[in-house]
Amino acid sequence: MTRNDKLFIRRPSAFLQKIGSFDKLYQNDNKVHTELKKFISNILYNSERCSFVDDNEFELADAIRDQLAGGGNTISDQYFFEAAAKTATKIIVATDAKLKKWMED
Repeated sequence: MTRNDKLFIRRPSAFLQKIGSFDKLYQNDNKVHTELKKFISNILYNSERCSFVDDNEFELADAIRDQLAGGGNTISDQYFFEAAAKTATKIIVATDAKLKKWMED
């Protein structure tokens, strides 16, 4: 929130499914449910903070797709690059050292 970052979220995605499952799981825990609802309303439903990208909107260069496939990366890794392709800065934040090393160029 402080940095004014914008999220690009694939729709459908495991992330959205997880948010939905947390919503159901914690519906009787007022503290957690309230915080989750804040996240959903302040981030997910705020078009200045979040943009949904549907499956048919992704374009990824063949060279990047081929490089990812050669490293044995999963479809979730491909999503990072597909989402970054939709942004002006093309920045990917990841902690996966193997992925970073494989794709560093």
